[in-house]
Amino acid sequence: MRRKPFVLFLMDGMGIEDSKSYNLYNSDVMPTLDTLTNRYLFSTLNSSGKGVGLSDDASATRELGYLNIGAGSIVKQSIEIVNSKIDNNLFFNSESLKVVTDHVLTNKSRLHLITLVGDRYGEDSMLHLRKMVEYCNSIGIKDIFLHLYLGANNNALSKTFPKYTANVHRILNLFPNVKISIIAGIKHLKDSSGITVTKELYKITVGGIGEHWINYNEAVESNYKRNNLEENIVPFLVSTDGLIQNTDGVFFFNYENDLGSVYSDLLIQPAKYMYTNNSDINIKVCSLFPLQNQTSVSCFNYDPVKTSFYGCLNNSGIKHLLIAEKDRIPYLNYYFNGCNNVQATQVLGIDTPADGDYDTNMSNKYQMITSKLMEAINTDFYDLIIVDYPIVAENKSRNTENIKNSLSNLDKNLTQVYNHIIGKNGILYITSCYGINEALYNHKDELVNVNFSKKVPFVAVDNELSPGSYSLIGGNLSDISVTVLNTLGVPVMEGMNGKNLIVKSSGKASKKKGNNKTILIVALIVIVVIVLVAVLYFMGLI
Repeated sequence: MRRKPFVLFLMDGMGIEDSKSYNLYNSDVMPTLDTLTNRYLFSTLNSSGKGVGLSDDASATRELGYLNIGAGSIVKQSIEIVNSKIDNNLFFNSESLKVVTDHVLTNKSRLHLITLVGDRYGEDSMLHLRKMVEYCNSIGIKDIFLHLYLGANNNALSKTFPKYTANVHRILNLFPNVKISIIAGIKHLKDSSGITVTKELYKITVGGIGEHWINYNEAVESNYKRNNLEENIVPFLVSTDGLIQNTDGVFFFNYENDLGSVYSDLLIQPAKYMYTNNSDINIKVCSLFPLQNQTSVSCFNYDPVKTSFYGCLNNSGIKHLLIAEKDRIPYLNYYFNGCNNVQATQVLGIDTPADGDYDTNMSNKYQMITSKLMEAINTDFYDLIIVDYPIVAENKSRNTENIKNSLSNLDKNLTQVYNHIIGKNGILYITSCYGINEALYNHKDELVNVNFSKKVPFVAVDNELSPGSYSLIGGNLSDISVTVLNTLGVPVMEGMNGKNLIVKSSGKASKKKGNNKTILIVALIVIVVIVLVAVLYFMGLI
């Protein structure tokens, strides 16, 4: 007989704070969470770096967090796929890459390398760029132009380009045949931003229509002063001879799957979007990973997700419910169902409050979610209820005080949920799918960094798991779903490499600990006796 209720409580955006960040979380802000971490089994999970399939120290986005939980495995991301291909000498043996390089060599034309710059990919993207330049030089390509797109960060307010200028200088100094063509914000490559923005990018990269700067550092600083931070930097031309021309080749380091499809299509088929009769285009485009258009080639494919949290639940007949904001439900369903759009669970969508200020709306939203959760618990129907509480509302202006208020209000709702579940002798797992990493203004109008991105908490609230008999080990986001499945007694799918975070303490270990204590006491007694005998001996008493 499965114990009910069983609730997986997701604090969407709640991480363990970085010591260098602005202090938001403390026991006064979230007293209930603080109490539960001390009373029950508690550990932390990696929500960044290799623990979520990224390169070292890179922070997960919300979607990547959902993906790792839903797969029950660490899902290797694009940057790590490329790293492994380079390490195994598979990158430069790609037939797709040869399509572009052979085209450039045959036509004695130029090669344009488009790459993303920012902390999400860090030094790795710069390494890939340098390796590509080295390879192209080794096969005799003479003219190489760099197109740098800034804003590959989790934090939209970051100013990270100055960190990477040394890497760019190193490439330019080592290879005199390499020049910078274009620098721009990444939003100009995002197809979701609209064809109008991408058309403006096309005009400057092909026609030179737009801002021209000789000193690219000054151009970036000029954008910063205009509040065009990283992803919003206006495209500007550095080398006037670096325009993309007919018979040129283009290689696209597209580490993100929502970038560049329309832009690359524009390069190959401008008449399709620019309403011209120019159809005599002979530009070859190759990308790391597939673009949505069918006119370019790619070197590698994304690793498919073959496992599914929902799939395991459904295979065992587990009745499960998802409660979340309506606009988040499609994302949660998609990733928890192994990147499939088929709805695989019952859902309760919460309408986002429209009236009131930010704090009032967040407070009302939490209470609406909690009320639906209480109703679902009281039906005694579901084997598992997953509930998602957002720490922040997307696309809404906020400051650090708003985040504190969100944490405080969330904690009050956690109190209600905890009391209700523990009163029914149920199970409550409290965790998060990612941690926010943003620069926000505090109450003094100072710009500060709010960093919850490195680790997230995991608390197992279950009165049948006594801390003396059980322990909670550290792990990764992918371990959350596996732990839930283990608790339900549900087999995991083949290929799920996550682990159960709850382990039974060894009786032998406890006995050994007791034996060690006894040995220590005996040793101290022996030492005292020896010292006493020595003192008496020197005093001539024995």
